Amino acid sequence: MNAALKEKVQVIASEPDPVLGYRKYKFGSFSFERDAYFVHVRWPKGMHTIEVDRFLRRLGFRRAAER
Repeated sequence: MNAALKEKVQVIASEPDPVLGYRKYKFGSFSFERDAYFVHVRWPKGMHTIEVDRFLRRLGFRRAAER
C-alpha cells in the first residue's frame, strides 16, 4: 500500500439517539447517520441516502433469515 494512503483517521461516535438508539459517526470529512429506514452519508461536496438493508448488505451483513 502506498505510504501516502496510510493516513490515520480518527473515528468519532456520538451518544446514542434517545429514541432510536443509533449513533452518528464521523470519519475524517465523512459522516454516517442512520434513522429507522435510511443511512445518510455526507462528505464535503455532497451526500447520499440509501436504504438501511441495502447499505448493510453491501457491508456484508445479512438478515438472520438469509443465512
